[in-house]
Formats: sequence, C-alpha cells, structure tokens
Amino acid sequence: MSPYGLSYRASALYFIFALSLTVVPVYMRVSELATLANSDLTSFTSRSVIDLANSARFAYGLAPLEENSKLASAAEQKIEDMFANQYFAHFSPQGKSPWDFFRASGYYYYAAGENLAIDFATAESAHVALMNSSAHRENILNTLYDEIGVAVKYGTFNGRPSIIVAQYFGKKRAVAAVQSEVPPVAESVEPAEPAEPEGILVSVTANNENRVAAAIDEPEVLPENVPVSSAESNGNGVLAVITADSSAKAAALFAMLLLLLSVLFLITRTGTMPFAIGARALVLLIMFAYVAFTGVGETRAAKVTPDSAFTVSNSVGN
Repeated sequence: MSPYGLSYRASALYFIFALSLTVVPVYMRVSELATLANSDLTSFTSRSVIDLANSARFAYGLAPLEENSKLASAAEQKIEDMFANQYFAHFSPQGKSPWDFFRASGYYYYAAGENLAIDFATAESAHVALMNSSAHRENILNTLYDEIGVAVKYGTFNGRPSIIVAQYFGKKRAVAAVQSEVPPVAESVEPAEPAEPEGILVSVTANNENRVAAAIDEPEVLPENVPVSSAESNGNGVLAVITADSSAKAAALFAMLLLLLSVLFLITRTGTMPFAIGARALVLLIMFAYVAFTGVGETRAAKVTPDSAFTVSNSVGN
C-alpha cells in the first residue's frame, strides 16, 4: 500500500494547489493587459484629468487651475521621453529632470510641479490614486499653482501596453525675459537653511529623488481627508498587486516537504518506487519548486511614481 500522500486523490489536490500558485498570477497579468488594451481612451483624456483635479480643488475652496498649452506640451514631451527610454520616474536615466521639459516648452515658472501615473484604465482611478498619495495630493491642492497642463498617452512599456498620465502644474514668472539657470541639487549635499524665512522658502530633502518643496512664509495647512470617489487603492496609489511573496513560497516549500516525506516513507517501507507514483511526485515537486525558488514575479496593475511627487519653486526659476 502506498502512503495516502501519494494517492491519486492527494496528488490531484496537490496538483490543483500547485497550479493555483503558478497560473492565477499569470491570469491576473493577462487580464490587466487586456483591460488596458481595451480601455476607452475617448473618455480618458487630459480634459477629464484636469476636471477631476479642479473638482478636488473646489472641494477645498481653492481656485481652479487654468489649462496652459505650454504645460501640456511639456507633459507630452515627458511621456514621450519615458516611452522612448523605458523608465517611469521624475528623473530619466540620462539625467533629464522636469526642469528640462519646462524649459523646452518655453514655460518660465515661478512655481512648478509634476505628477506621474501609469497603467490606470480610467481617469477616475488615476485621480483617486494621486489623491491618496500625500505628496501627489500636495501638487494638486498647492495654492502656489494657477495653471495646469496634462498629457495622457498610450504606448508600450516593458513590453506591454501601458497608459501614462503626466500632470504639469505651474505659475508663470512675472518677467519671463529674465532667464537664470537653477543649479542642480546634489543628493549628498544638505543645503543650509536661512535663519529667518523671507519670501520664498526652498527646502531640499536629500536622497528622495531630489524633491524640492517650497512655500511662502508659512505653508497653508490643508485637510487630511479628500472627498473623492471610491476605488481600490492604498496610500501609495498602487492597485491590484499580485506577488509571489514569502507566504506563498513558504506554502510551496511545505508542500514539497510533505511530498518528500511520503516518498521516503514509501521507499523505506517497500524498497521500491512504482513508475506512476514517482512520475506524479516528480511533476508536483517541479511545480512547487518553481513557485518556491523562482516565483511568479510581481504584477502591478497601476501605480503612481513610488518616490515623492516632484515639486520645485524658485523666484528666479526658468
């Protein structure tokens, strides 16, 4: 008699469990790509993104942002650069910063900021994720800004269909003719803070994607909770994360251990291993080993930039 752990019924249960650990995340990934490929881009437009941002500002009693074609051009150039160089971040692998895109579009800013989101199938879900991220929400509700430009573009990112959204915020300089370069911020350098705040305060947080925040004298304190439509999202704006984490790998290792114990029990008791039983055990061990040691990877249906939202404000910025 063979151990129950190697019976046809037990092998069928093992197989279903192993197949679930292996196939379900793949199915989720395929479903996500199909959702993006079939999404209705006619309703996912820059206009809808702007309207949602202004509705959030209205809820806080803030003035709406006016659409600016130069900011929209800068946002479009940024998305094209991300698709061309296959990155999703505020700073490109070639060292391009948002400053470069503001400058290329001819927008001379007193204050400016950038929000990015990828792989959301609707404008509403992207807006919820941005508002649920405190740094990105700061950009949308920042009282320094009075203009906005948005681009929504469809393309291929890491070999899969993707939608990228770029929100560019700004406030024009009073005198655009004066141009001056903003010196690059070194991550390892801590800037000295002024003893007494006067006018524009510029603070730099090192090793945080060179995030530069600014305010006039004292920044306005905004409410914590934002009235937005409901959607599945966490504080980082990440939706539908499927991952072969440590618990799944531990379950696969435990199943492998049970199978090996059953095999050892059969061999020590009978001294033989029937071919059918050995073949079933080998297939199951290979499936569980794939999950335990290789894993199925991670699938993110949608996300905003993992780093803080990029903002910069400087009275002589270009």
